[in-house]
Amino acid sequence: MLIKWSRGNSASHVAQHFKLSEFECKCLKCEEQMIDTDLLDRLDALRELVGAAILIHSGYRCAEHNKAVGGEKKSKHLLGLAADISSDACTMEELAKLCEVEFSRIGVAKTFCHVDVYPGNTKWVYK
Repeated sequence: MLIKWSRGNSASHVAQHFKLSEFECKCLKCEEQMIDTDLLDRLDALRELVGAAILIHSGYRCAEHNKAVGGEKKSKHLLGLAADISSDACTMEELAKLCEVEFSRIGVAKTFCHVDVYPGNTKWVYK
């Protein structure tokens, strides 16, 4: 299920460890925001596995911002189904391994892991 909200109305916790504001588009211009509850539930479970805070680098993205950051045309961020994350408590490789417990679509970069809840099973490494 998607949670939709307007920018600025996002101070409340939407999950045990996360606030809506953490998932807002970084363009700072678009009003409508959205995030999937399945993604939130899995991120909460991942946070428990990591045992430390998880930083959300990118959650929802509007089409304009997605294009500006070089996102895929069919990016799951556009649908509120994805997040790029990291944690100071572990390396990207360790985080990616922990992500496999909750997610079946994982991309690993130098500074973040992409996770999404779109159907399918795939893992990739960003160049």
